[in-house]
Amino acid sequence: MMTRSGLEDVYKLIRNERPGVIYVGGRTCTGKSTLAKTLNARHGYATIDLDVALEESVLVPFNVSDRERAFSEVFRERREHHWIAQFVSHVRAQITANQESKQLALIDGAVGNVDTLAEIIDGYHEIQFVFLHPIDLDEYIARLTARLLTVTPGSRGRMPVEFWNSLSQNDIEKFLITRQVGVSIASAIAEYSLFSRAESENRLALFEERFEHVISVDV
Repeated sequence: MMTRSGLEDVYKLIRNERPGVIYVGGRTCTGKSTLAKTLNARHGYATIDLDVALEESVLVPFNVSDRERAFSEVFRERREHHWIAQFVSHVRAQITANQESKQLALIDGAVGNVDTLAEIIDGYHEIQFVFLHPIDLDEYIARLTARLLTVTPGSRGRMPVEFWNSLSQNDIEKFLITRQVGVSIASAIAEYSLFSRAESENRLALFEERFEHVISVDV
C-alpha cells in the first residue's frame, strides 16, 4: 500500500511510530541524504549509506575502478551476481548490528532494482519506505545544477551517467574548465530532469507493487 504525504507528515509518522528500519529512496538530487541527516538529528537514526556500502563491499574487495559500472550493476542491472551477493550481505550485516544494539537504522540509497532491495530487507520487520519523487521540475533542475557545480574531473560520478552521455566530450571538457552552465549544459540538465522524473514514476510503481508501507513524498 502506498500513501502520498508531505515531509512534515513523514516526520510526524516516524516520531509517533519509530519504525526500526527506514529505507529512503529516490532519484539523484531528490534530498535523500538531507532527509537522512534530519532523521538522525531528530530521532537518532543511524544512516547506512549504500554508496559507502558499495565501495566497502564491491569497489575495494574486487578492485573495481569503474564506479559507474559497479553502481549500475549493483543498484539496477543484477548481472554481476557475486557483486550483488557481497553487497547485500554487507548491508544486511549493518542492519543486524544496529538491531542487536537497539539502534534505529536508516538505509539511504538509490537502489532501482526491487529484487536487490527485497534481498536486503528480507526477514526484517517494522520497515518503512519513504520515496522522494521529483514533481517540481524547476526545483529539480535547480538541485541538479547545484550538484553539477560541485563536480570535478575526478568526481564526475556525483552526476548520473545518463546526464554525461547526453553531452559531447567538448561540452564536458569546456564545463570542467570554465564552470559555466551554458546553453548545451542547461539543455542537458532540463532533458535529464524529465527523464529522471519519468524513471522515478516507474520505480515508484514497482515499489508500490512489491512492498508494504511505502510513503511517496513529492519534492
